[in-house]
Amino acid sequence: MSILTEPTTDIETTDRDRSSSGSDWWCIQIDPIKAPEPCTHTVAFVCGIMQTKKPVDPCHLIIVWPERDDEKLLSTAALSQKRGHNPKIVEYQESFGPWINYDNYKLYGGPDK
Repeated sequence: MSILTEPTTDIETTDRDRSSSGSDWWCIQIDPIKAPEPCTHTVAFVCGIMQTKKPVDPCHLIIVWPERDDEKLLSTAALSQKRGHNPKIVEYQESFGPWINYDNYKLYGGPDK
C-alpha cells in the first residue's frame, strides 16, 4: 500500500481499449486489514491512497491490471501472500469502489512494492 500525492491533473482511470467502468480488469482481493496510520479505513483490496482536496478523507483506489496473468499483478499477489493477506485475483466489479490502472498508479508515484 502506498500514499500518493495529488497530481496536477485529474487521474485518468480509464483505458481507451477497455471499459470505463473497470470491467474486464483484474484486481487483488485480500482479507480486510486496517490501512496504515494516519488513515482509519479498512481495505479489502490491494490499493493506493490518493490524497484528495480533503486531507482527512483520502481516496483509496483499487489497483487494477488488464490481464489476469500480468507479471506485476502476480508479483504483487505473491508479496501480499508473504505478508499474510490471503490474496485472491478476482475480476474487478464496479461495486468494489474507485479504481486506478497499474500504469497510472505508477505514473503518479506508486512504488513497485
